[in-house]
Amino acid sequence: PPPPRGFASAAAARLPAAPLTPEEIKTKSDDIQDAFAEAREEIEAAMEATGTTYFNEEAEYARECVEKVLGEYYALCDALPEGDRAAFQRANGMKMEQLKAELKQIDHAHDDH
Repeated sequence: PPPPRGFASAAAARLPAAPLTPEEIKTKSDDIQDAFAEAREEIEAAMEATGTTYFNEEAEYARECVEKVLGEYYALCDALPEGDRAAFQRANGMKMEQLKAELKQIDHAHDDH
C-alpha cells in the first residue's frame, strides 16, 4: 500500500535546515516584533468592541494575529541554535505569554456580555 499522505513532507520537515544567517535572524525577529505590536493593537480593538456587533469580527482577527505571531515565534525558536534560542526566549517569551493571556481576556469579555 502507498505510504500515508503527508509522510514525505513530515519527514522532510524534520531534516535539519541550513543555519540562519545573523541577517535572517534579525529580519525574522523584527517581523515577530512587528506582528506582536499588530496583535496587541487588534486585541485592544477587540476589547473596545466588547458588547458591540463588531466584537466577534474584531476578536477573530485578533486571534488570527496572535496565532500568526506565536507561529513565527515558535518557528524561529526551532530554527535557532541552542544558545541563541535561550537568549531569544528570555527576550521574548514573556511577551508571547502576555499575548496568550490577553487573548483569554477577549474570550472572557464575550462571556460577560
